[in-house]
Amino acid sequence: MKVVDQASLSSMFNPQTVAVVGASENVGYGGYGGRVLRNLVRAGFTGNIVPVSPKYEEVQGLKAYRDIRDVPMPVDLAVLVVRAELIPGIMRACGEKGVPACSIVSAGFAERGDEGAALQREILAIAGEYGMRFSGPNCLGIANITEHVFASASSLAWNLSELRPGNVSIVSQSGAMAFNSVLARAHEHHVGIGKIATVGNQADLAIVDFLEYLIDHDEQTRVVSVLLEALLPGDGRRFLEAAGRAADAGKSVLALKVGRTSQGAAAAASHTGSLTGDDAIYDDCFEAAGVVRVNDLDELWQTGNLIASTSGMSGHGGIGVLSNSGGLNSLFADLCGVEELALASIDQTTVDVLREILQGFGSAANPADITGHIKRDTLRDMIVAYDRDENVNLTVIGITPSGSGPYAVGIARNIVAAQQTTKTPVVVLWASSRDLETAGKATTDDSGITILLDAGVPVFEEPRKCARALRHLYRRRRREAEPAAFPRMITGAPAQAEPATGASPLLRDNLLESIGAERIPVARSLVAEDWEATVAAAEQLGYPIVVKVHSPGVAHKTELGGVRVGIADRAELRQAYEDLTGILDRRGEPPRLLVQELVAGEVEVILGGVRDPIFGPVVMLGSGGILVELLRDRVFRPAPVDTATAHAMIRSLNGAPLLEGHRGRPRCDVDALADTIVRFSEIFAAAPELTELEINPLMVGKEGSGVRAVDALAVGGDEQVREPAEAGRR
Repeated sequence: MKVVDQASLSSMFNPQTVAVVGASENVGYGGYGGRVLRNLVRAGFTGNIVPVSPKYEEVQGLKAYRDIRDVPMPVDLAVLVVRAELIPGIMRACGEKGVPACSIVSAGFAERGDEGAALQREILAIAGEYGMRFSGPNCLGIANITEHVFASASSLAWNLSELRPGNVSIVSQSGAMAFNSVLARAHEHHVGIGKIATVGNQADLAIVDFLEYLIDHDEQTRVVSVLLEALLPGDGRRFLEAAGRAADAGKSVLALKVGRTSQGAAAAASHTGSLTGDDAIYDDCFEAAGVVRVNDLDELWQTGNLIASTSGMSGHGGIGVLSNSGGLNSLFADLCGVEELALASIDQTTVDVLREILQGFGSAANPADITGHIKRDTLRDMIVAYDRDENVNLTVIGITPSGSGPYAVGIARNIVAAQQTTKTPVVVLWASSRDLETAGKATTDDSGITILLDAGVPVFEEPRKCARALRHLYRRRRREAEPAAFPRMITGAPAQAEPATGASPLLRDNLLESIGAERIPVARSLVAEDWEATVAAAEQLGYPIVVKVHSPGVAHKTELGGVRVGIADRAELRQAYEDLTGILDRRGEPPRLLVQELVAGEVEVILGGVRDPIFGPVVMLGSGGILVELLRDRVFRPAPVDTATAHAMIRSLNGAPLLEGHRGRPRCDVDALADTIVRFSEIFAAAPELTELEINPLMVGKEGSGVRAVDALAVGGDEQVREPAEAGRR
C-alpha cells in the first residue's frame, strides 16, 4: 500500500517559503503564474513569496530569481506554472534544490493523449528520484485559509485575507469547482473553509492521499468534502478505511461524485456485473464506510458546515420546529417525512409554555406556528422551552420575513441570545429574500442572516436543502450513537488463496459442486449427454425435477429458453429433452443437459461477486428473478463481510419484508442466508483469478430449513463463463 509522506503534505499546507515558477505580471486571461503570485500576496501570507522567472528581475514588486536553485533560502512548496515541456527540467531543478513538495498547475499531460502521458510518466520518475511529492499536473493549486496560504491560480478577485477559516476542508479533482464554486459560495454565506487541495490528473498525490492526511494528521479539519470523478484503480479500499478512521476520530467525509448515470461500464457476463455501470458500487461502498454522498455543490459545503457545527449533538431525539408560517411548517414537515426525519413528540410541559406565550393564536404543537412572536423577544423563551424538552435534540426555526432590516436584525439577535444559554443546536430556515427591505443594499448592520452566520448558526434558504442536509446529519449521529446498527467494513487487504496450479477449482467444470464443497448448500445435480443418461439421472434424483441446457458459453439459460421446471414424469421429460437438445443443436453444441432436483424455497435471491477495479472484491445481494434488474433491488459491500454486515445487507433490500414473513407468509431462514453471504464473500475475496462469481437463484427456505444454491456461474480473467457441475456424468 502506498504510504504518504506526512512531512511532504505538511510542507504543502504549512510552508515557510513558496516559490512560484513561471510568475509574471499578467493576472488576466492565461496569467496563471501571475495569479498564483497575486493570490499569495492578497491572502496575507506571512512567509517568503519567491517569484522564479528567467525574464524578470522583479515581479509584482517582489525580487525574482532566474532559477529555483538560485533562491537563497530553503523552499517548502514550489508552484509550477510553465509550458508542459519545460516541467521535467524544472522538476529536476527542484529536486536538486531539495524542495519537498510541488504543485503543478500546468496542463498538457495525460489529459492530452499519449505524448502527454509519456511526459507525465517522466515527471513522476524525476519526483521519485529525488523523493519529492507533487499534486497535479493540471490542477489549480493548494490553500490553507487558516495560515493565509493561497497558492492557487484561481481567478477569484476578492480580498483573500478576509476568507474565513473553518473546520471543513476540500479535496477536489476539479480546481475550478473547488475554488470558484464551493469556496466562493461558502464565503458568500460566511462559512469557513480550512484547507483546499486540488489534484488534477493525480499523477502522484491523489484524492486518497490528501484525505488520509486531513483525517489522520490535521487537528483543525472536522469534515472533509471531496469532489471527484473517480478514484484511482486500487485506491477504493484506502479511501473507505480512511473514512472509517474519520468516524473513530469524530470526523466526517462527504463526497460529491459525478457519474451516477455513466454509460462507461460494459455489460458483464453475470447479472451482478451488469448492475455496476451506474456507480452503484460507489454508492454502497460509501454507505458501508459512513461516507455521506451529496448531490450538488451547495449541499457539499452546507452539509459539511452543519455537521461541523453540531458536533456535540445528541444521537437520540427528534426535530423541533418553530415557524411564523403554518404553510412553511406543513411543507417542511412533508420534506422531513420524505427524508425519513423524525419530528419530536414534545412533552406536555413544552406545550404548556407555548400555549401560555401564544395566548390562543397559532399552534402549540410541533411544528409550532408561533405567528408574530417570530419578531418578539418571546422567541427566546420558545427556543429555551424546546431546549429543555428531552425529546428535542435539534431546533429548526422557520422564518418568512425578509432577511434584512430591523425585524430581521431583531429575530437574529434573539436567536443568538437564546443559543448562548442553551445546548440544543439551532438551525435556521430563512425562506425569504435576503435584502427585500433595503432595496438590494443590505449591509452587515441590517442583515439578520449575516448576524446568524457570524455567530456560527447554520442558515438555509430552501426547505428541501435544509431537510436533505438534516438527513445526512441525523444519519451521521445515529452511526455514532448506535454503531451496532451500522456494521464496520472489514479493513485490510482481502485474504487471497495460494495460486492454484492450473485452473482454479471454481473455474473448472464442477462449479456448483465446488461451491458446495466450500460449505455453501447446493441443489443435487447430474449431467447427462444422451436420452438414457437423462432418464437415469431423473430417476436417481426423483421427480419432480428441473432440466437445463449445459453449455459453457451460456451465461443466462432462461434468456435462451433453456430451462424446464417441474417435470413430473417420463413423458414430460421426453418433451423437455427434445426441446432443449434442439436448442443446443441449433447452436452447434452437443446434447449435454443438467438434470437437477426441484428445490422449493419461500424466496429467491441472487448472490454475486464482482472484482471492481477501484474497490477490489465486492459482494452483491439482490432480490431474485427479474426484480434485481427490473427494480434494481440490490446492495453491494466490500468483500469479505461479517455476519452483522450480511444482516444489514438483507435489511436494506426492498424485498426484505418477504424474507421476514410479509402478510402471514412464513419467516425465511434469514440467519442461514446471512451465513451464506459471509461464506460466499470469503470464497470470492480469496480467489483473485475470478472477476465475477454468481449464485442465481439462491433459494431461501422457511426458518430453520436453510438455503440452497440452484445455479451458478463464474467468470475468470479470460471472461470465460463456467457452468454448473459435471459431477456424476453418465
